[in-house]
Amino acid sequence: MSTRLKQRAVTEFLSAVNVKQAEIHRRLQAVYGENTVNTTTINRWATKFRECEPGRANIVGQPRFGRPVSVTDDKHQKQVDELIKHDRRITQKQIVGRLEISKEKWVISLVYLATQKSVLDGCHAC
Repeated sequence: MSTRLKQRAVTEFLSAVNVKQAEIHRRLQAVYGENTVNTTTINRWATKFRECEPGRANIVGQPRFGRPVSVTDDKHQKQVDELIKHDRRITQKQIVGRLEISKEKWVISLVYLATQKSVLDGCHAC
């Protein structure tokens, strides 16, 4: 089960027992740290869950159509590749910061590059 789905389930439960949205976010941050969804997402979920009968909300969500947003385009692949070639000890946080992309997009790019090249052998993931 994904971290996001777990947080959604916790939000459903805490919304059902009338915990305020700010408190829900604070509790999730205590457990998930930097992987916590933002307050806007918590507010949207909590509002939706309060409209449903407790325990009856669909926490999985609806399937979405279209191509997912990713960084597997040539521009980002080349940028990540160049950063790693230039500094094989570069960290994930440094790459994310320099390219101004989310960690999720970095992981997509990392998986793609790992299947394409062996340049990632020395890359650190922290």
